[in-house]
Amino acid sequence: MFRLNRSEQLLRKYAAAGRMLDLRTDVSVHDEISHGHGWPHSRVIRATVLSTLLRGMDKADRSGSASIYIAGARLIGCLDVAGADVSRALRLEQCYIEDAPDFTDSRVRSIHIINSY
Repeated sequence: MFRLNRSEQLLRKYAAAGRMLDLRTDVSVHDEISHGHGWPHSRVIRATVLSTLLRGMDKADRSGSASIYIAGARLIGCLDVAGADVSRALRLEQCYIEDAPDFTDSRVRSIHIINSY
């Protein structure tokens, strides 16, 4: 696995527990999605890390949790799960997604992208 930043470490922990990782600040001007490209590093999650969790390839994650919930994150890179069998549900809420995800020819449980850019 990659060297994880703090947000990614939290994502791994929260995903294992089936809990939502909420990186929002509760200050509306700082949580405005259209300004997500400028959100600080503390809100960044690399798409490769999320993809690894979705594909069940994180050897440290033995939770079997069925869902990954993220709010207020800046997702960098392409979330590529093309051709994968994704057994976990994904919910992204108020997230800034830098590159279009690739779910081509994948089988997924469910995907909810809500109020995201």
